[in-house]
Amino acid sequence: MRRLVKGNLGEHILALVLALVLWFFVKSTLEPSRLSDTATRNFTGVPIELRNRPQDMEVVTQGAGAVSLTLRGAPDIIGRVTAEDVLAYVDLRSLGEGRHQLSVRVDLPAGIEVTAASPARLEIELERILSSQTTVTLVRSGEAPPGYFAPPGTVSPDVVLVTGPRSSIGEMVAFFVVVDISRAQSTLVSTVTLLPLNADGQVIENLNITPEEVTYTQPIYPVKSVPLRAVLIDAEAEGYVLSVAPAEFLVAGPPDLLNAIENIVVEFSLADVVDGQYSGEFELPEGVLLLEPGTRLVTVTVTLAEE
Repeated sequence: MRRLVKGNLGEHILALVLALVLWFFVKSTLEPSRLSDTATRNFTGVPIELRNRPQDMEVVTQGAGAVSLTLRGAPDIIGRVTAEDVLAYVDLRSLGEGRHQLSVRVDLPAGIEVTAASPARLEIELERILSSQTTVTLVRSGEAPPGYFAPPGTVSPDVVLVTGPRSSIGEMVAFFVVVDISRAQSTLVSTVTLLPLNADGQVIENLNITPEEVTYTQPIYPVKSVPLRAVLIDAEAEGYVLSVAPAEFLVAGPPDLLNAIENIVVEFSLADVVDGQYSGEFELPEGVLLLEPGTRLVTVTVTLAEE
């Protein structure tokens, strides 16, 4: 009986050993080791997306715009991966103003993993987006040519809305539209695109302007010397001589209005004459501007005509 047990035990041990050897052989044949069954690939310059940015925040500084990745996976899978399959991003959800250190995350096809990322973390600075109403001013450059006059021009609209990060709005200088009038002989009208500039004259890229374009109108009027004519409205006015000072005025205005003006008429009555003189003001057609002298006050000396 003991001999039977010993014989069976030896056979059992031998069978167990053979089974283990067979199991290891099959496993090594059908399932290669992990190292021999994986491959790695490097992807450089993968753009980093900024996801879930709060609507009232703007990214003002970003530590890096791209990341370099080392990926590992089965050779037949990783060999088919393209740059379009690798998406790197940071999540800005619910972040407030200030600097933040965020982990760079990667979306990959199934069966692929990241073994190294540079940088692995990204510094992001957020600022609150503000809006500011800003005036647009028209500035004339040079002088109007001889014989022409340039009254103040206009800009439409003369107030625009500027939207952007707090610090950028603080850097922006006021909007000035400069127009050269040194050779202009007629009214200038043009549409220009506004650029947000800092004190150094550099464009601030992250500001939005609404509207982006404004239209300026810079009148350029011809100048004309127009004589002044005094008229007595009394029936007996024929016996008087009227002497006017000043005798003429320089005026400017649109050509059609100036061409219609032959003289400036000032009317008065003998009842208005005091000590042989009448003092009063005259009216100009609407749209015509008085240049010299700058006052509309005239003096008419009234004397009897010599018989």
